[in-house]
Amino acid sequence: MLKSNRMPPLRELQSSAIAELIECAQAGYGSVISISGTMGAGKTSLLRDICDDVRSRDFTFLQLFGNFPERENGFEAARALLGSAPLTRAAARPGNESAPTDIAEAIRAIENWKPGDSTSTSVVSRQIDDIICFLSRDMPLVIGVDDCQWLDSPSLKWLTEFSWRIRQMPVILVVVVGSGEVCVDPEQLDELISNAVHEFHPDPLRPSEVATILENSLGIPGDPEFIRACITGTCGNPRLMTALAAHLAERQIVPDAENAPWVSTLELAGLAPALRARLRRVTKHAHAVAQVVTVLDTSATIDRVAAMTGVTPSVISGTVNALQRMGVLDVERQSVTIVHPLIESLLRQQLTYSALQELHCQAARTIALTGGNPKDVAEHLLASAPVAEPWALAALMAAAEHVLTDGDPRSAVAYLRRALQEPSTDSDRFKVLGRLGEAEARIDIKEAMANLSQVVAASSCAEVRARAGQQLADLLGILGDEVTLERRAGSLRSLSAGTILPMHTTAALFELQKQGEQAVAAALGRRVQIGDDSDPAALKQFMTTYAATADADSSVSIAFTSHCRNRTFAVALADRVVTSPLADVDQFLAHLRGNQTLIHGGRLDTAFTHCDRLITMATAWQHLPALSAAYGQRADIWFRRGRLHEAVDDARTGLKLLEDSQADPRAGTVMMLRARLIHALVELGSLAEAMDVLEAGGWTIDLPPDPDFPSPALLFARAQLLVSVGRTQEGIRELLTLGDRLTDWKIANPALIPWRSSVAIAMHRTGHQKKALTHAAEEVRLAREWGAPGPLGRALRIYGSILPRRAGLATCKEATDLLADSDWSLEFAWSLIEYGSALHSSHRDVEARKFLKQAHRIGLDIGSPILVDRAKTDYGIVGGRLGKNSSKASVLTPAEQRVALQAAAKQTNREIAVALFVSRRVVEIHLTRAYRKLGISGRNELPDALRTIGVTPAES
Repeated sequence: MLKSNRMPPLRELQSSAIAELIECAQAGYGSVISISGTMGAGKTSLLRDICDDVRSRDFTFLQLFGNFPERENGFEAARALLGSAPLTRAAARPGNESAPTDIAEAIRAIENWKPGDSTSTSVVSRQIDDIICFLSRDMPLVIGVDDCQWLDSPSLKWLTEFSWRIRQMPVILVVVVGSGEVCVDPEQLDELISNAVHEFHPDPLRPSEVATILENSLGIPGDPEFIRACITGTCGNPRLMTALAAHLAERQIVPDAENAPWVSTLELAGLAPALRARLRRVTKHAHAVAQVVTVLDTSATIDRVAAMTGVTPSVISGTVNALQRMGVLDVERQSVTIVHPLIESLLRQQLTYSALQELHCQAARTIALTGGNPKDVAEHLLASAPVAEPWALAALMAAAEHVLTDGDPRSAVAYLRRALQEPSTDSDRFKVLGRLGEAEARIDIKEAMANLSQVVAASSCAEVRARAGQQLADLLGILGDEVTLERRAGSLRSLSAGTILPMHTTAALFELQKQGEQAVAAALGRRVQIGDDSDPAALKQFMTTYAATADADSSVSIAFTSHCRNRTFAVALADRVVTSPLADVDQFLAHLRGNQTLIHGGRLDTAFTHCDRLITMATAWQHLPALSAAYGQRADIWFRRGRLHEAVDDARTGLKLLEDSQADPRAGTVMMLRARLIHALVELGSLAEAMDVLEAGGWTIDLPPDPDFPSPALLFARAQLLVSVGRTQEGIRELLTLGDRLTDWKIANPALIPWRSSVAIAMHRTGHQKKALTHAAEEVRLAREWGAPGPLGRALRIYGSILPRRAGLATCKEATDLLADSDWSLEFAWSLIEYGSALHSSHRDVEARKFLKQAHRIGLDIGSPILVDRAKTDYGIVGGRLGKNSSKASVLTPAEQRVALQAAAKQTNREIAVALFVSRRVVEIHLTRAYRKLGISGRNELPDALRTIGVTPAES
């Protein structure tokens, strides 16, 4: 059975003060206590607690309630007070001799008194005093007066005068006053309160008290997050909390964390009549003022409320002040807000849909006319019907620009879609549609492509078309959608003619870069002398002659890289790109491409630092495709460094971001991320998971080689996966198909896709030694020409592993020496294994053990079970024995550990997602994996489980 909801008992200090006053009253010395507070603050409950206390000490208790409808009558309250005492009711009956004659006559005189009688109010007041003295003769007396502000004037005057006289009487007077409420005689009320010995103000409910109310009403304890939501929604107001608990019980709402966000939006319909009545008692405008403040929200000021209600600011100011004292409104400087979210919700829900729309329209117009924030205007326009006035379209466009700059594309999209509902000219409509496409490009790729394409195809304004074309090209570039970009290159390039946009659009440069660096330079109107990249003077002359934009620099650097020449020049251009300003999204693609050149050029440290910069900027802009591309680049760097788990985490995060932004599964960046994820999973030995990733993109390893396969990177990953699962011949065919395509595209650099070394090692395993050596030797030649240590070290390692013994040993040693001082930890570890194997073949087992042991240690550090097993097996072949792996470093990935630590510190999934700039789904994935690896079932076990792997969680 559920318990009733009594309000919290007296606080300790209040109880102590009341006990002291009771002792004084028992000794014949009376006093006054005032209880004041806002609407629903628990004043009556506090009075009731005092009454319960004094009743237990043999006090006579008289209670009086102020009555708003009777506040204009005379002595109505005093008569009600005397009528509440059994002894006075008996004394007032004719013929009763149990009370002195003068007291009985006084009672009857007061009962019969009416305004205008010859008996003055002062005489009646003295008669009431005599009756009180008579009632307190045998035992002390407590008089409780609730809603004192609504007493009629004569009763209030008597009570004020009586408060001076009770100091020599065994009487305690407790008066309850509602702050800000209407009073017939405010001066008398102030005088009465000033005589109080103690003035109590009920405190807001504490969490433990809210928990008790919830448990009494619902029969189950509330979740801490739900309790916090109740306190937020009610501000600890007892009346609201009681009504909320009753509503929850009626609707059978479970007080758990999942329901916590909805608490402040619940409609406490049972409070609506009382709320309206209390507000209208203040002034006839009070209810309308509260509703307007609710609609205006953070934009509410006295002047704006006055404008929307049609009442003068001075009248509104008085009403607002009264509502502030009542605890309904809060006023800070010029801003006016509703105090309690639940009251705000109730006021809003009382409005009909059409009335709410009209108020939002008025609010938008008022804020716009008073120079308010365009974002505030736009928020109100979202909730209103079309206005069909020029200021509305201008405000929505301005607000969209503002929030887009602040990194809130979702709001920008909402504003611009709303702007399309406003009547406008074709020119304005296409301008809005173009800006909408730019905003959608950050969060909704499918809609962005459709809207930008429509502007390019149909707008009559050349500048609007050109801007939309540039945005479309940049989006396609970030998405790596090479097929679409190449198909549209000519038409997009033509858009720049006769506009303020530069001639070298993204599309034009992409189309030309496949033809080589000279073709790009020629398109820019430059005759550039490209010399030997080992000659510093040639590099200086080139960089001086070739001074172009970041777009052009990145395109030329990509052309150098693709054609496997002039690495020094390409890296110098890329350096110039990544050190150029990155102020907005328009510059992102150039930086992304420049950074890719640094990765291929072997500058992993610089590229990693810039990747973090790209991620930070894309996060600030909330540009999901850009953010995913940056995560993809970082996954590539993690992989080359041998940090496989981190590579997996970043690739998965990038894929999730693109999925959230409605990217085409066949877009280049989607497939590139899928390819990088597959490579890392294969290296970790998670072949089944790698196949799942491939199938999730719509492909399987069972499909035949496809010359039109849209992504060379994913084709390479699928071929590697085929070889890894033992289907070597199929993998070879796939790799050769890939090689033909890359040759057609004039992409020769093994730093991009090392297909030759991969097909060489596969052919070697199937006995095709001559072909294997040819492909491996060609990759070594190209890698030497490019000069980056990672690609060259890989090419040498694989070439050395298939060469005859002596030549192979020297080549493997060259690979190991080359990679020893590089960042390519994974490739270095494999080169150590191949070198150790070559030493064994040369009967140099003692030397081999040193290199194999080092490879084993690196494998443990980077968490590659395949590498560890191979090193351990080869170490056994050369006569060594390695102990069991005791490293705990690879139990959790860094991302899993970050999420687990925050979850152990009692943060919710939502809070963790916000802190780490990821989605809640990503947090859930990391937590699930952490639970599985740690062998636990929930976050309560996380702190202890983390300590077992040497990680100390922070105190919550």
